[in-house]
Amino acid sequence: QGPIYTWAQVVPYPDTHEHVALVPGLENFAEVEKKQVLGHIGSKPIVCDSSGYLLFPKYQKPKTSSGQKPKELFRVIKPVSLDSLPCESTSGLI
Repeated sequence: QGPIYTWAQVVPYPDTHEHVALVPGLENFAEVEKKQVLGHIGSKPIVCDSSGYLLFPKYQKPKTSSGQKPKELFRVIKPVSLDSLPCESTSGLI
């Protein structure tokens, strides 16, 4: 047993030619806060929509021979609680 998590935010890698840069030092499972700036796309900030834990941050790398870019820039997960479930009554569940 342990906590259960769900996706709070999935940020697709932008389909743009602007420079994409995450804040240096972001790692898997780093705790992030709602409204925290996690990087920039050009001059536009990338703002976290929800507090939780960061997964799979993609830093811009030199172009590969295939020229493919990642599908996602990052994901944020958050814990699931009984209060967050769409139930009318949670009595008797525990």
